[in-house]
Amino acid sequence: MSLRGGLNKGFTLIELLVVIAIIGILASVVLASLNSARVKARNAAHVSQLREYQKSFEMYFANHGVYPPQGAATWGCLGTGYPRSQTCWSTSAYNESNSAPLRAAIAPYMSGEAIPGSLKHSYYHGAMYRVLNGGRNYQIIYILEGTDQTCPIGNFNVNYSGSVTRCDYTHPL
Repeated sequence: MSLRGGLNKGFTLIELLVVIAIIGILASVVLASLNSARVKARNAAHVSQLREYQKSFEMYFANHGVYPPQGAATWGCLGTGYPRSQTCWSTSAYNESNSAPLRAAIAPYMSGEAIPGSLKHSYYHGAMYRVLNGGRNYQIIYILEGTDQTCPIGNFNVNYSGSVTRCDYTHPL
């Protein structure tokens, strides 16, 4: 565009490329922060649901004097809708159908249908529960998305495959 005596006003190609590069860098920083926030939100939702399970276990204990049974396997899955043939942990023994007694026991206190946990790992993506000491206490193991996460319920156990954190909780006697 020419103004007063033929002076050209406008941006050079290099100036435009620099501006586009700066916008690209800023966009990548924002997207990385957004992804981190999403991981934290999913983990917070998972922990919130685990707290609901704990409340239902306590209500069951108040009414029956023991914690609810985990089901047919050594551990029972918390929730339903898991991938890989409805297994919540590493083997087919830890599946939703074996956990039906647990879901039935807590049904008066909560819905046990939601999916807890991260789906970022191929084998470990759920939460599991078992009773100990004749029903006087219980244990929960669960997965959080991302490595080296702080376990709000229980203690850090191990990182699996650089993608998830396993946490363990044992209810005191």
